[in-house]
Parts: sequence; structure tokens; C-alpha cells
Amino acid sequence: MDTGSILYEVEGIDKELARLRKEVRELNNRKKDLLTQAVNNMKDSGDTQISHRGKTYILEERSRHARKNDKKKREDALTILNDEAVEMYVKLTDALRGPETFIYRLKQ
Repeated sequence: MDTGSILYEVEGIDKELARLRKEVRELNNRKKDLLTQAVNNMKDSGDTQISHRGKTYILEERSRHARKNDKKKREDALTILNDEAVEMYVKLTDALRGPETFIYRLKQ
């Protein structure tokens, strides 16, 4: 196969992936809405579990942490560290990164 035909096939695959991602996104949004409705119905009726087609669905409460952006993480870490905070934070974040590797890829 020559490079032109390979790139033509890659473009076709990209289009198909974009179409499928859009479809999956719509399905996931619909699923999320339906699950929210089911949870609200169970809370309103006072049910803690329900069996449907051999599966048992249990209503449980879970805690969840919101995500912080990098700027907020940095600010919070610096306020905790106080002395020599900037240098220590840079060393810490550098230590958490994996080793640098180089790869080749085509840019459009």
C-alpha cells in the first residue's frame, strides 16, 4: 500500500470514529437521564432496592469529591507547604511525571 491510500483509509476511519463517538455520547446521556429518573422514582416511593429481570438494583448514597484544576491544586499545595514551597512543589510534580519518551506521529 502506498502512503496516499493509507492516509485515505485513516481519514475514513476518523470519520467513522467521530460518528460512533457522537452516537455513544447520545446514548450515554440518555442512559444518565433514565438512571436519574429511576433514582428519583425510588427516592419518592421510599424503595431502597428493586428487582428487574433477575437483577437487583440497590439505591445507595455515596460521597464524591469535586475535581480541582491544576491552578487550584498548586495554590492549595503551596499554602500547605509554606517555606520553600515553590521549589518543593516543582520537585514534587516533576517526581510524579513518568520518564520522557519520544514518539513519531503524523500531524494534520
